[in-house]
Amino acid sequence: MKRRFWVSTRSVLTVALSAVALLGGCQGFRRAQSSSSAISTALKGMSLLEQENYGAALEQFDRAVELNPQLALAYSGMGRVYLAMGQLEPALKAYQQAVKTDPFNSQDALWLGKVYQRVSRVRDAVRAYLHAVDLEPASFEGQLNLGVCYMELGEPGRSIERFAKALELDPDSTFAYSNLGAAYDMTGSYDNAIRAYKEALERDDKQPMVLVNLGTTYLKQEQFNPAESVFRKAIEINTSLWVAHERLAYCLYRQGKLDEAERMYRHTLDLNRDLPTAHAGLGVVLMARYLKTAAPSTQPAPTTSEAVNLQKQAREQWERSLKLNPDQPVIKQFLEMHH
Repeated sequence: MKRRFWVSTRSVLTVALSAVALLGGCQGFRRAQSSSSAISTALKGMSLLEQENYGAALEQFDRAVELNPQLALAYSGMGRVYLAMGQLEPALKAYQQAVKTDPFNSQDALWLGKVYQRVSRVRDAVRAYLHAVDLEPASFEGQLNLGVCYMELGEPGRSIERFAKALELDPDSTFAYSNLGAAYDMTGSYDNAIRAYKEALERDDKQPMVLVNLGTTYLKQEQFNPAESVFRKAIEINTSLWVAHERLAYCLYRQGKLDEAERMYRHTLDLNRDLPTAHAGLGVVLMARYLKTAAPSTQPAPTTSEAVNLQKQAREQWERSLKLNPDQPVIKQFLEMHH
C-alpha cells in the first residue's frame, strides 16, 4: 500500500508570498524565479515520495533546498523520506529544520514530536506536541500523543486531561478510551479505569490487550470472576497472547484453583520460556499444592516421594526465575524458606 503524506499548503503559500514580496528589480525577479522553481522541485519530490521512489524524491528535495534554503516544504519532504527509509536521525534533523524554517506549520511540529518519541526523547516530544496543539488545538493526534508521552513520563494526571480532549475531538476513538483507562489505572482510580476500558470495548470488543488491561484492573480490586472471564475472552481472540495466559493463571491461583492454575502457567511457558514471572508463579502454585496436600485436615498426607517431587519442582521453577531475573527478593526468600 502506498503511503499518503500530508503536504502543507500553507507552507507553499507562505514561500510563494515571500517570493512576491521580494519582487523589485532584477535581483528580486531572480529570487522570485528561484523560489518558484524551488516550490516546483519540492512538489516533484512529494509526487515521487507518494510513488515510494525515495532516492529520486530525496534528490528533488535536496535540489529544492539548494534553490531556496528557507523552503520548509523541502525539509518536511526530506523528513518523510528518511522516516519511510527507517533513518530516524536524519529524519529528526529534517523536521527540526522544517519547524525552524516555518514555526507556524502544525503538521511539521506534530511529525517532529513523533520522531522525538521514536528516538525516546519524550520531553522533547512533549514540547513539539505542545507547539503543534497551540497552533491547532483541534488536533486529535496531537492531544492523544501528548497523553501517551505524559504517561511515559509518569504523569497520569496530565495524560487524563489530554485523552479527555482527544475524546472531545473523536468520541469514538477506542485507542483514546483504552489509554484513558490505563491512565486512570496508574492513578489508582480503578472504577474510572474500568469504565474507560468498557467504553473502548463497546466500540471494538475484539481488542485482546484492552481485555487484558481490564482484567488486570479487576484483579487489583480482587474481582476474580470478571477478571477470569475477560482473560478467557482475550485468549479466545488471540490464543498466543502469553500475557493473557499468565494473568489468567494468577487469577486461577488466587481463587484456589491450583490444578487449573498450574496448567495455565505451564501453557504460558510453552508460549514464552524466558518469562521469569511465569516460572515464579508456577513455583508458588506447586508449593501451594504441596502445602495443601500435606495438611492432615484436608486429605491423607502425600508419600515422601510425592512431597519431595512437588517441593523440588517448585524450587526448580524459582531458580529458573532468578536466573532470568536475579532482582527478585521475594523469590529468594521463598527458596530460603523451603530449602
